Amino acid sequence: VVSMLEQYRAVGFLPVIPYFGCESYCMIGNHAVPVVVDAGIGLPSHAAEAIELGADAVLVNTAIAAADDPVKMAEAFRLAVAAAELGVAAGPRSASATASATSPSDIFVSR
Repeated sequence: VVSMLEQYRAVGFLPVIPYFGCESYCMIGNHAVPVVVDAGIGLPSHAAEAIELGADAVLVNTAIAAADDPVKMAEAFRLAVAAAELGVAAGPRSASATASATSPSDIFVSR
């Protein structure tokens, strides 16, 4: 998963995954098939990013089982996934190719 997320960051799309000989050029292309990310998730932020990229669920075992405090780690994963789902449902603003101020400058400039 981490390498797939790195590929997404580098080129802007997920790797092509063949599905019965058909390629959609997008892992999340077939809405009849839920996507469950099951390998390589080591941090709650990895799980959140997978959800933000369109995965339907994440399956986490080792990251929780091997943590110093598995209960806290499980809670961190639960909260990360819930936050990502809420953020996606809220309809985030589209990314912009250039930076621009979004707050009025008079709030930050002393008079």
